[in-house]
Amino acid sequence: MLNILRKRAQSIVIQVVVLAIAIVFVFWGVGTNLGNKRNTMAKVNGEEISIPTYERAYKNTVDNYQTQFGGNIPQGFLEAIGIQKQVINRLIQTVIFRQSGQEMGINVSKAATQEKIQEMEVFKTNGQFDLGLYKQVLGQNNMNPTSFEASLQSDLLTQSVMDRVGGFAIVPDSEVKARFDFNNEEIRLAYVTLKASEFLDKVEVKDDELASWYKENQDNYLSEPQIDLKYLFFKFDDNLD
Repeated sequence: MLNILRKRAQSIVIQVVVLAIAIVFVFWGVGTNLGNKRNTMAKVNGEEISIPTYERAYKNTVDNYQTQFGGNIPQGFLEAIGIQKQVINRLIQTVIFRQSGQEMGINVSKAATQEKIQEMEVFKTNGQFDLGLYKQVLGQNNMNPTSFEASLQSDLLTQSVMDRVGGFAIVPDSEVKARFDFNNEEIRLAYVTLKASEFLDKVEVKDDELASWYKENQDNYLSEPQIDLKYLFFKFDDNLD
């Protein structure tokens, strides 16, 4: 499956377009975690995102992060970035792009999808497409030709929508530079830790200075009002006349 959205998700223009498309579709309804659909992770305008689809996308995302970190993902990193929400949002975003593309009359034929597959080096032997190798590679990744081609066709449609959007979208150089500076901004911070106990014998407090400081801050040392009560107790004797 192509990682189209991952590569372009940071584009300001694409994010704006996604938002605009989402506003249109959100009134038709986007649901997640449907209790009555055990095999459904989310539903976007009637189109379901299955749990197996989510699990494959989740695994691919984890594998990509693992590669970036040299095989060892820091403990707590995936939870910190909210990987589950990240994956499902990306899948929903993909469906919205595809649905918007269909609304605009953009289509990717099965023939174009198959042609794209035949161009992939991973499925070639001696420079030629190898059907046996194709099925073998898909099997090793728990996929079949039908599901893979449907996924690729969806990605190609998304790519086509994004290309057409990018064709008329113009981003000023100033915005590109501002975004670049923001992403690459670094802060260098130096600090020193000082313990109060190390300076107690070096501090001299004068009575007049202390009295002046207390006068200015005496409200901070006020206590709650108290009552000073004194009393005498006389025991009553019933035998007294």
